[in-house]
Amino acid sequence: MQTRGRALYNLIQMNWQEDSAFPVEPWQVEDYRSLATEELFSRLENLGISLDEERFISFAKNAASPEDLTETFWVEEEVEQFDQAYLLVFELWRRLLPEKQSLSIFCDQLDYLIDLYDQDLLEDEEILQNALSDLERVLDEHMDQGEDPHHVFEDVSLYCAHDLESFVYDYASEEIDQDHPMNASEIIDGFGPYITNDNWFEFLQLRLLANTDPDEADTMLARVIEQQKTRPDFELLLDIARF
Repeated sequence: MQTRGRALYNLIQMNWQEDSAFPVEPWQVEDYRSLATEELFSRLENLGISLDEERFISFAKNAASPEDLTETFWVEEEVEQFDQAYLLVFELWRRLLPEKQSLSIFCDQLDYLIDLYDQDLLEDEEILQNALSDLERVLDEHMDQGEDPHHVFEDVSLYCAHDLESFVYDYASEEIDQDHPMNASEIIDGFGPYITNDNWFEFLQLRLLANTDPDEADTMLARVIEQQKTRPDFELLLDIARF
């Protein structure tokens, strides 16, 4: 499925960081967060969009997202220049309208925090935990409106470059490894309804139970192993073997 919002460029940047031979244009992988606000406006002007901070905010108040705002500004047919303008508009929106969160802005910040976490550069892990709590709240709001939880999670995931389901599992697993059972339990309980691969989360639950209710953990483990006989997941089986 195709990524949405800024996730495409976050994904391009991730691939390029892993393989410097990955073909990219400089504007696709530039760190826009490091650019001065004046530079962002200057580059927009070079693309034919003349704005200042006051006018930008005025236009943005009538737009639902950076994507909508870029569509408002752009009248040309050149796709590459539209994409360049979008990245500039996106960063200005993120910077100048922090109170106006769109789904793409929220998920971009989540991607950013996951990157820092994966690189051991996240100074305050509570920021990531709060972002995950916010994500859970977004998902819950949609589910409360009667939407299918798996479809909700899938739709939100399209705005993230990272594999959200894998990250949530890995993060909960690391919390268990670091003896943070309360944090792990909150993640497992909060995201459980949205995860498509139930066996992985059931394995996390039995790991949590192993120290407090070993008999129940053994029962759950037997059930997971039995399910693996009909539809084996070899990565999960490796985790079970290590457990």
